[in-house]
Amino acid sequence: NHLSKLFAQHGTMRFIEYVRWVRMAKARMILQKYHLSIHEVAQRCGFPDSDYFCRVFRRQFGLTPGEYSARFQG
Repeated sequence: NHLSKLFAQHGTMRFIEYVRWVRMAKARMILQKYHLSIHEVAQRCGFPDSDYFCRVFRRQFGLTPGEYSARFQG
């Protein structure tokens, strides 16, 4: 689509990579501040499947969402 072409011409990352980056930033913020289930975090960040969300999160940050959340929730 048009946005994908613009990202390819002017950006340093592909559009889908940018979308994933934004979703992961939102997930990190939610996990740091709120006591929500992983399923709820995944849905709020645009992931229809919490298992997929967990795989993507772990691949990017080296921790599961639960492990990441535990660091901030005490």
